[in-house]
Amino acid sequence: MTDRAGARTSTAPRAGPDAVPFGRYGAFLRRNGAIVVLALILGVSAGALRTAFTDRTYTSTVEIFAPAVALHSGASVTAILPATPATGDQDPPSESTMDTEAQLALSEKALAPLAKVRGFPADRVALRKRITVTVPAYTRVLTLQVRAADAKTARDGARALTRSYLALRKEIIAGIQARNRQAVARNLSLLRAELHAIDGKPTDIARLTARGRRQVITKQIGVMQRQLAQTEDRTLQSGEVVNSPEVPLRADDSRGDVGLSTGLGVGLLAGLLLGLIQDRRPRRIRTAADVRRVGALPVLAEARDRPDLLRDACRRLRNIIHEEQATTVLLTGVAEAPTEQVARMLASVCALGGTSTMLLRVGVDADENVVAGPAAGVNGANGAVESHRGADATEGVTVRTIPSGGDRQLSAAVRKARRESDLVVITGPPLHSSDTATFATICDLTFLTVELGRVSADELIWNTTYLAYTAAPARGLVLIDPANQRRRS
Repeated sequence: MTDRAGARTSTAPRAGPDAVPFGRYGAFLRRNGAIVVLALILGVSAGALRTAFTDRTYTSTVEIFAPAVALHSGASVTAILPATPATGDQDPPSESTMDTEAQLALSEKALAPLAKVRGFPADRVALRKRITVTVPAYTRVLTLQVRAADAKTARDGARALTRSYLALRKEIIAGIQARNRQAVARNLSLLRAELHAIDGKPTDIARLTARGRRQVITKQIGVMQRQLAQTEDRTLQSGEVVNSPEVPLRADDSRGDVGLSTGLGVGLLAGLLLGLIQDRRPRRIRTAADVRRVGALPVLAEARDRPDLLRDACRRLRNIIHEEQATTVLLTGVAEAPTEQVARMLASVCALGGTSTMLLRVGVDADENVVAGPAAGVNGANGAVESHRGADATEGVTVRTIPSGGDRQLSAAVRKARRESDLVVITGPPLHSSDTATFATICDLTFLTVELGRVSADELIWNTTYLAYTAAPARGLVLIDPANQRRRS
């Protein structure tokens, strides 16, 4: 239902309490977009410079086939026979693993010839960092990668490491297999001697018949003979080079994409962090948009440097005064913002519009504003200095200077000014003075002047709140261009 014809009820959905305020993020990026973009550019530049100035390296690769080698025979060295024969009591020979091969490639004896190659450091820790050992899955191919500052040095280093590794492997494996052959041959001789003893004295063996004992020993002799044959077959298996090291055709990838992406990420985080810090700091009011963003009071006019623009701003203030039918107007500045010029122009514009206007200046010494001549006079009742023409007078406006005082004295001066003119414009007292509180209470309208670039957002909010709680809220703000003040100074 509607209250009247043609009226429609708004059906726009309202945001819930858990709605994400995306507009705040957009406003944050608009306020700090320059900082974020600059941080991104610096981060990407740092990543690019790091990539560009990183020392180039060349890698030479060699692949070596390392066959499995039995590290021990797998049979017990003792020839004492068990009381009861057991099947499967002999372990198979243990073979070398690829982890063992990698440790041999990085051992001290294998690295010693590589350290003598020109271009490689003598320090073993730094030398091991230049070598990468990898093994493909389910293979016995050892891949050695040697890095150096130039391609030829990398090739020479890979060759030296390959030769030293193969020589060390052959030396170690030859010693291991020699000991294995000796152990197997010794066990075989013991078994044969025991078999010969059984044939000669079959009655000396306790709890076994001669026939069963002979079968057990014969079986063990066969196992030992097979192990000895396997050991002799693998004696010369020292390893073969599958792919010889060659001179690298191009330098290693410097991971430029990683540097750029890292710089981009770090720059983005730094930009957002700087933006958050910038947002938490008190921002200065530099434009009218900053004032509207703060939302303290509406902006009624902007006083620019040019006289015609200042006059236009005062005309807007005059229209507000006529609309409100005000007879007394107070102009005071936030953080000592200049109000004298705006008050004079406002009084002049109101006088040109046909309104009898008086300008009251508060807190200025009377000796500085007395204009010599028959038009100037001193009011003995309240000590006010009055001027109608001259350097201190505005055309068509009565300018009166009154000293700071108590509430009764200021109220009496304002009542007298009302009887003598239709509009009274008051300026001069600081915002946080008792005079301003008195005038804001008895005046119909209060305008606050704000100098752009000098007042922070927190300071503006605090001053407007102070005035609202101590006296009466201001009607609005009048912005003053700081360029005007710099030119006058």
